[in-house]
Amino acid sequence: MSSTPWVTFCLSTGRCGTQWLAAAMKEVYGDLVIVEHEPIGAEWNPKRYLRRPDLAQEMLATEPIRSHVARIEQILQTRSYFEAGWTAFAAIPALRAQFGARLRILRLVRHPVPTALSLLTHNFHCPERRNSRFIRLAQLEPTDAGIHLKSYVGRWAEMNPFERCLYQWTEIHLWAEELCREHPEIPMLTLRTEEMFDPASDALARLRLFFGLPDRHPGLRGRVEARVDSYHRKTPIRADWRRINDHKVTGDLARRLGYDIEDVNPRTLLKRYRLSLFGVYAGRVRRKIHAVRARWKRREPHGPASQSP
Repeated sequence: MSSTPWVTFCLSTGRCGTQWLAAAMKEVYGDLVIVEHEPIGAEWNPKRYLRRPDLAQEMLATEPIRSHVARIEQILQTRSYFEAGWTAFAAIPALRAQFGARLRILRLVRHPVPTALSLLTHNFHCPERRNSRFIRLAQLEPTDAGIHLKSYVGRWAEMNPFERCLYQWTEIHLWAEELCREHPEIPMLTLRTEEMFDPASDALARLRLFFGLPDRHPGLRGRVEARVDSYHRKTPIRADWRRINDHKVTGDLARRLGYDIEDVNPRTLLKRYRLSLFGVYAGRVRRKIHAVRARWKRREPHGPASQSP
């Protein structure tokens, strides 16, 4: 292993194997590397800080980012640090200024269609179904200050949630290409998620060498069958994957990354991501039961009932 501690951040869209990678790295190399998965979540606030170098110092001074970066600096005094996830993608130039030559980037890429469908199961771009800090701080839209595809403003109202999730995938990977061009000094490894789980691929070996970690048996490869997804969900929203053909910039970018946008299995996608009609009704029943229980608890008297002497 490298004698100089390093810090590595993921550059990804999310929903591309970062949970599995964090768990595998902890199990195999937890004695050498501190591994965390999105420890401050959406607080990296990419909606505000993407392509905003003028706000880099503001970002690094904002809590909880300031405390988080300070804690990483403490870790680097003795060990390396790996942050899996996706929410720090807009902060990479500022992180380069902070950590200098210690910074490395792992870029994880997944086929845009299943990525967008997976984002959809988390209700991205579904304001009527989700109102959280992830939406307010990390869901990209063409009206955001640092967005590249401003031309989408005019067509945004006509795009369905699936297409908007494709837009999220596209913006983040266009940003990744831009970082490669403008910051060639930052060591960056690009891996496709599909390769990480392919027994015939050397992707995990390349990852180990990129980190400078020792070869251990069975290593990361021995963890491939242990799929990890704490947020395995489905969606009742209908999505036609073929709408990707209406977005040339997304298709061209996918092809540059080595994907065939037609290389999808509709039945597999339906089984994995589409919530059945029974599931929709079951979810409604569960929500009603929870609501009734909550109302009942509010009506219950506190403490044991008093008894007459």
